[in-house]
Amino acid sequence: EFAKYGYDTSFSPRSYYCIPDQTLVMEDIYLKGYRLPERQTVFDLDKLHCMLKSLAMYHAAGFAYERTKSKELNKPFCLGEEYYDVLEEIFFTQYRGMKGYVLDWWNKSFDTIDKLIDELPNDEDYKKEFKKLLKNSTVGKIFVTETKYPKTTTHGDLWSNNM
Repeated sequence: EFAKYGYDTSFSPRSYYCIPDQTLVMEDIYLKGYRLPERQTVFDLDKLHCMLKSLAMYHAAGFAYERTKSKELNKPFCLGEEYYDVLEEIFFTQYRGMKGYVLDWWNKSFDTIDKLIDELPNDEDYKKEFKKLLKNSTVGKIFVTETKYPKTTTHGDLWSNNM
C-alpha cells in the first residue's frame, strides 16, 4: 500500500499474503544477500547507522501514509482504525488475555521511582512536585486512547537476528 503512494519501501521485505494471526508470506530476503549474524554479534558503526536509518524509514512510512490518506480523504485517517486486524496495539493494552507488557513494566517502573523519590535527601516540596509530575504522566495513555496524535507501526522485536 505504501509503494502505491510512492514511498520507498526498500527497507522492508515485501509481503505477498497475510491472514492476520494465521499466515504471513513474505519475500525471501536471503535472495537479496541478507544473512543472519551470529546472535551475539557486536555491530560496527556503519551497520548500526544502516539499521537505525531503516528503522527510521519504517516508522516514518506510517506517519507519511496517515498524512497522505488524511489529505486524500479530506478527513483524519488513522492506521490503527483502518488496519486494526494487523496493527493491534499490544504494548499498552490487553492482548489476547495478557496485560500489555510494556504498560505493566511502565507501571512497575513508576512505582519504583515513586518509592525512590521518598529516599531523596531533597526538601519535601521538591518531592511533592516530582511525584505530581509522575502521577500526571500520560505517556502510556497516549498510546492507547489519544486519537489526536499520529500513530505508526513499531518493530517490537529488536535483536540482532531481526535487524
